[in-house]
Amino acid sequence: MILALLLALQSASPAPSPAPSPQRPNLAGHWAYDAEKSDDVQAKLQAAQQARQASAPAPSSTRRRRGYGPAGSPPPAPDWVGLAQAPRVLTITQTETEVTVLDSDGRLLQLHPGAPTQGDEPRSFWRDETFVLETRDSGVKTTQVFAMANGTLIVNATLVGPTLGPITLKRIYQPATP
Repeated sequence: MILALLLALQSASPAPSPAPSPQRPNLAGHWAYDAEKSDDVQAKLQAAQQARQASAPAPSSTRRRRGYGPAGSPPPAPDWVGLAQAPRVLTITQTETEVTVLDSDGRLLQLHPGAPTQGDEPRSFWRDETFVLETRDSGVKTTQVFAMANGTLIVNATLVGPTLGPITLKRIYQPATP
């Protein structure tokens, strides 16, 4: 009888509802870079270079370099300043299945969050209340995390490469007119 009562109570109570999916921020709009509120790119690069030099082993005259390009020349160094520089203006459009980012230099990315990618194609996905974009350029992996806070677009960019990194830069964008 107790078992029957427990079964009756269990069937009478509503089924638990699934946990709600996190709210996706609306990133759409025209955004202007706010240099005063953003990290200083030059200072961050200098700090990373100094940290690397401090932790680098002393050069050895008996050590040979192998595995580089023709005649043992080192691979070309990435343009860290160019990679770290923030676009001055971003225009973002967003639908349920696509996020498009156009920057002031004319670079256009049409992204399909969560869709499979191949090779060095940009990869994007939603994580909690942020949009994540991963790209590779000149051997440097850049991860940008887009978030909204009080009508401001915040982009935290982390750069990791063979000669320097990780370097994390906070980029602040304010609403702008097209």
